[in-house]
Amino acid sequence: MALPTQTHLEAARGGTPACTRRRFIRLVPVGAALWFPAAHAKPKPVPPPDPSTFAHLDERDPHAKAVGYVEDAARVDRRVYPKFTAGSTCDNCALYRVPAQAWSECTLFPRKLVAAKGWCDAYVRRAAP
Repeated sequence: MALPTQTHLEAARGGTPACTRRRFIRLVPVGAALWFPAAHAKPKPVPPPDPSTFAHLDERDPHAKAVGYVEDAARVDRRVYPKFTAGSTCDNCALYRVPAQAWSECTLFPRKLVAAKGWCDAYVRRAAP
């Protein structure tokens, strides 16, 4: 019995072979051209969160209590926090992100807003510009 020839196989599949060398060589560049841009596309960066949506830090928060945070520096207990000096507020602290705003983020309390008039034991005077 003789082996079927290419023409018999073509007839069995509807007249065209599934894959020939010539067809493969034509399709590879097309596939690469379609794959390359998709494979090397950069993902869109996630936009930073909007600070106006952050909640105000509550003085009863455990982290706030740990550093003695108060919303008004005039209410600091000087016996408990002898490091406190008059004029020390979050607004002139190096950890306060955006000075000259009533409420802003502090690096100690991510995604929370602290009062500009506030104070905590982690206070570090901002360097002069």
